[in-house]
Amino acid sequence: MIDPRISVRSAAAVEPGPVAIGATLTVPTLYLTGYNDVVVPHYLWARWTQYELAGRVPAYLLCANGVGHFTPVDDPAHNPLAPILLSWFDHTLKQDPDAGAELVGPGWGLRDDPALAYGLRNRVAAGLPG
Repeated sequence: MIDPRISVRSAAAVEPGPVAIGATLTVPTLYLTGYNDVVVPHYLWARWTQYELAGRVPAYLLCANGVGHFTPVDDPAHNPLAPILLSWFDHTLKQDPDAGAELVGPGWGLRDDPALAYGLRNRVAAGLPG
């Protein structure tokens, strides 16, 4: 159980495995995958049982070029997921407008980020004002 004094306001799943189900989400969620991840391929669980089933809350699926399964434990200088995670939490927890520009509105910045193989957001996320 989660302590009732704790408020969960967003979630981030980095290189997520097959046990989560996106339909159960209650907070905005970011899925970060790596194009070179052979342990948790970007085109399997994170995409089909998590992101694609997350229809009630804003959800994003970002796949980073050149990222393998253990890249997230690299130091920040060698981990392209670190600045994305910081933007996510700055946006969802601090309502930082600069971080929000990366994720919301018609010209959301991460959509065209060259470090990403692709960036997707669901219908709920696409409807958020920029």
